[in-house]
Amino acid sequence: MTYTYTERNAGDTPISGLKLVDDICSPVVYTGGDADGNSVLDKGETWTFTCSRILSDAGTVANHVVVQGQDARDGRQVPDEVAQASVQVAPPPPPQVMGEVTTPPAVLPRTL
Repeated sequence: MTYTYTERNAGDTPISGLKLVDDICSPVVYTGGDADGNSVLDKGETWTFTCSRILSDAGTVANHVVVQGQDARDGRQVPDEVAQASVQVAPPPPPQVMGEVTTPPAVLPRTL
């Protein structure tokens, strides 16, 4: 399972030191969105992150994500953003029977 996260700065505060933590998937990797390359989530920017994990047990998997950062102007901590998601993992399909396997008849040498 690959999780994709987006963090958009809809406010007026530029955010530095952006850190995204998922409680069941690690490492969360930044994949793009810093339009001006200044490592600050500027007003109007949307950054994208991904994380991959193998989900092998059937059932509901719930994860919680926290995004933290600081005001890029004065270094004060901005309020954390919290989100959660649930993924329903289906059990694997039952094994399929492919039919009978037969051994071909042996070919015996003929003497003429």
